[in-house]
Amino acid sequence: MGEVWFGSALGWRSVYWMAAVLMLLLAVTLRARLPISEPSSKMTYRELLRSQGTLVREQPLLREASLIGGLLFGAFSVFWATLVYRLGQSPLHYGAKVAGLFGLVGLAGALAAAAVGRVADSKGPRYTVGIGIAVAAASYAVFLVAGATIAGLVAGVILLDLGVQAGHVSNQTRVYSLLPEARSRLNTVYMVTYFAGGSMGSALGAFGWRVAGWNGVCVSGLALSVLALAAHLIWKSDG
Repeated sequence: MGEVWFGSALGWRSVYWMAAVLMLLLAVTLRARLPISEPSSKMTYRELLRSQGTLVREQPLLREASLIGGLLFGAFSVFWATLVYRLGQSPLHYGAKVAGLFGLVGLAGALAAAAVGRVADSKGPRYTVGIGIAVAAASYAVFLVAGATIAGLVAGVILLDLGVQAGHVSNQTRVYSLLPEARSRLNTVYMVTYFAGGSMGSALGAFGWRVAGWNGVCVSGLALSVLALAAHLIWKSDG
């Protein structure tokens, strides 16, 4: 939320300058405060990179979780990349500052992570992945029907953040259970795919907006959610 306020007041470049300074400060702090940790693997960096391809080939659950995670984060990014456009249109006519306030609404999804973890422990993470996909898809139905109102957008944001967070936490639980000695490499594969999906979603959202306005955005987000659901139902890996 803060970056929107600074961007509105000081220009969009100020956000990147502040982010760069904060990351440098964080790097210095972590360098000074984190304990020294010796790697358990004796592989070289190049060997570690190559081994990730092996993990992708040999672990179908990793492929499934990564694909679903990428599609879900893509659906998430479709909305957030275009929210400011929706708010600027009739009948809302709000600016970027109001769009930033929606980040506070999204805290509901982050706060639900612990509850999602408990359900995953009792029902299994695959179950909560499916629930998360269904909730994310439902959010776009809300956006489509009531996206011209603040109440509709708020309700949709809560559902979207909750669904994506549920899917993400559950997918990571599944991935980390595969090979404890290779968790960092498993996470690398998963997160690279996850953020690639997010980038795709941002581009797709902008394209949907350009072609068909808010309806195009909703159809784009819903399409990614449906693809994630199809992958979940068809690709039944263990875990």
